[in-house]
Amino acid sequence: MTSVLDGGLLQSSIVEAALRALLLAGVAGIGLAALRVRNAHVQLAVWRAVLVGALAMPLLMSWMVVTVPAPLRTSEVLPTTMAMDAPATTFAVDDAAQMPALEKNSVDWRGFILPVYAVVAVLMLLRLMVGLVLTLRLRREALPLKAAWGAGHDVRVSRALHAPVTVGATILIPADHDTWSGETRHAVLLHESAHAARGDFYVQLLAAAHRALFWFSPMAWWLNDKLAELAELASDAEAAGDMPQRASYAEVLLAFAAKPRAARGLLTVGMARPATVRRRIDHILAGGALPARLKRGASVMIALALVPFMLAAATSFAQAPVIQPPPLHSRRCWCRRRPSVPSILPRCSRRLSIPNSTSVWRRCGSA
Repeated sequence: MTSVLDGGLLQSSIVEAALRALLLAGVAGIGLAALRVRNAHVQLAVWRAVLVGALAMPLLMSWMVVTVPAPLRTSEVLPTTMAMDAPATTFAVDDAAQMPALEKNSVDWRGFILPVYAVVAVLMLLRLMVGLVLTLRLRREALPLKAAWGAGHDVRVSRALHAPVTVGATILIPADHDTWSGETRHAVLLHESAHAARGDFYVQLLAAAHRALFWFSPMAWWLNDKLAELAELASDAEAAGDMPQRASYAEVLLAFAAKPRAARGLLTVGMARPATVRRRIDHILAGGALPARLKRGASVMIALALVPFMLAAATSFAQAPVIQPPPLHSRRCWCRRRPSVPSILPRCSRRLSIPNSTSVWRRCGSA
């Protein structure tokens, strides 16, 4: 049995899983475009399901293997006793003479692919683990907020931050929160509590792990950024919908985007990333209706609707092994031959019909 740790098998399985995940993402993207889905909550639910399917793809590939029967082949089977009594002549074929000579200095680059993949994946996973440890330590060292406006939420104050972030179900705010206006506090609480309620921190952690394992796939990097952007858009829709004016919420985003960012490597869900804040403000000030919030049951139904596509993307077909019929054994018979005329079959050969097979020639007197 081939070992799972075999280099070639592991390498091909990883690449195949990435390609099948890309196919699943392509189907999801085409479906969203065909249905003209603009709701950030719906898109977020779809791409979350794609992330789960991409992470589970190697396991699904081992399960979803359909065995198809091999095509029947009818061939003539000649018994071993049909050979001439004369000694057989063996013809040796030199494989080296038939195959083109390989260059002595040729290098098999396939042997370097798996080590390179392993080194990069391990480094990225280590970076992820270090960032998670630093983030949890930042949360642990933060002090609980004593102000009344944070009642009902796990809000803590950290001197290492300049803008609010979410870690799990905890909202971390900077130490200068005393200078915030009432609208700013309300906007921060609405936005970050939406992240905490959806569990966006854990989704980003899974997306970062998927990117580390499939770092060679552009889809893994794109999906990580897409999930982060959609999470911010969904939280903006919930916060701006409860604010008295959308323009005041946009001003809060611009103010936090201008502040210094947190230390690199932290796995936090920030409120205002400079790279996406302009597009988010455009969505807020567009004037149209804000996307409605999805209920938990609707998100589950969207994920279940993608399960058949996940299974289809993971399905592979394997051909059943061909079962060869057992060799025919017969007794040697002694029949007269013409000494001057060489022949393969003796004169006393007769035709024998074998059920479910072709007719073959066998010697007389054989069973």
